[in-house]
Amino acid sequence: MSDDKYLNRFFTLYPDWDFSKPEEDQKPFHWYASSFANWQTGDDLFGVLKELHGADKRCGYHPPSANVFMVPLASDVKYKIRNYEPDVEGLVYIGKVTWPEAKKKKGRKS
Repeated sequence: MSDDKYLNRFFTLYPDWDFSKPEEDQKPFHWYASSFANWQTGDDLFGVLKELHGADKRCGYHPPSANVFMVPLASDVKYKIRNYEPDVEGLVYIGKVTWPEAKKKKGRKS
């Protein structure tokens, strides 16, 4: 799927964003997404989802979906993970992302 199609399918949510303040003065947060095979974090939701989907494809599995969370901490803060999600006070579950179905490889005709 092209980047343009991803941009049309996903949106970025910025909780508690105060448009009267510059970006460096906003409350820190980052995104966390996990499937049963991998996890990914970052400041850009689109980038996190794209990297996670790529990692899921490269691992040889095809997890059908991933869960997305907004973590109310800076991206460099360490925290525990329990049951595939951050163990953090104030964690916000954003939702489930369903990956496109894996393309079946065509076999050779003999």
